[in-house]
Amino acid sequence: QFTTERRGSEYVYKTFKIGSVLSSANANSATTLTNEFSMAGSEYIEFDFFVNSDEILKDIVSGYFGERLELRLFNDTGYARYNIYSQIKQAGWNHIVIPVKDLYTESFNRSNAIVTKVQLWFSNGDASHTISSDKKDFIMGMANVITTRDFNAPEKLISDYTLIGEDKILEVETVDSAFLYELTEAVDISADKMIEFDIYVESAAAVTGDTIFALIDGNGYSAMFTVSSQITADGWNHIQIDVADFELDDSQFDFGTIASWGIINDDLAGYIANLYAADYVEFDINRDGELNILDLVRVKKHSIGDVNANSNICAADYDNNYEINAVDITKIRIALLTGF
Repeated sequence: QFTTERRGSEYVYKTFKIGSVLSSANANSATTLTNEFSMAGSEYIEFDFFVNSDEILKDIVSGYFGERLELRLFNDTGYARYNIYSQIKQAGWNHIVIPVKDLYTESFNRSNAIVTKVQLWFSNGDASHTISSDKKDFIMGMANVITTRDFNAPEKLISDYTLIGEDKILEVETVDSAFLYELTEAVDISADKMIEFDIYVESAAAVTGDTIFALIDGNGYSAMFTVSSQITADGWNHIQIDVADFELDDSQFDFGTIASWGIINDDLAGYIANLYAADYVEFDINRDGELNILDLVRVKKHSIGDVNANSNICAADYDNNYEINAVDITKIRIALLTGF
């Protein structure tokens, strides 16, 4: 078994395995995939390449075109190719990364990014594309082919916060309608007014039913809030929850001893990052640390659909409906005139 490396926090779309892939001059000798895959939306193709002798490999692939060992990907119109030889550093397993943008596409139809066949192709000195009998013990092959893309969490919107758990992207998949993440040590957020996090879903339309975010304290009591209305986009969605809006299952729930958090949904798969609690200045929607005329301008723009992703909705949402409306604008005007 050989485990594919994952660079940073990339998202794997499709995975499949291929046995030995032999080289020849035509597509008929390419390996037909049992599971076709799409390159749509991907930025890299990665796989593990095995060779039992790097010296024999160099001898085989050295020819008229220089040292050339190509991965070729076929679809219904032609093929795309990329020379992988420079990434083969040793006998044994080598991890290969191919930027999709750098594929030479020949007649490959990029609008139909479905790959049906793969091939390892080389051209040696006599252009026979074959391995001579004196190298009969030579072995090469590939496995663990994946398409990936750079996958980074959004920047945190504030610098002063209480992190809830680890500062990394966490994969979330609800099993039996729930996902639970236990903290290594309890976190005290009793002095904070809101909780924020980013959640990634491949398709917002596919997230059906209520999606509930839950906190569990050290005594096992829970606090829950439905975030479904804030998951509206494919990709990353920023979630804000006013601590006062959590539904507590017991009045003794202790925000000072948060021991775990979870997601409740019948069928949700995605990622969560930047889970933190923070304080805020009332009506400070632009997050500059004070209430001023800029907040009123931002609120007015927000109310007519000119939404700034950095806006602190919790700070400006006086009537607690997670929308900015005339009630909120009026309250901010009064606060500006009276100093609260």
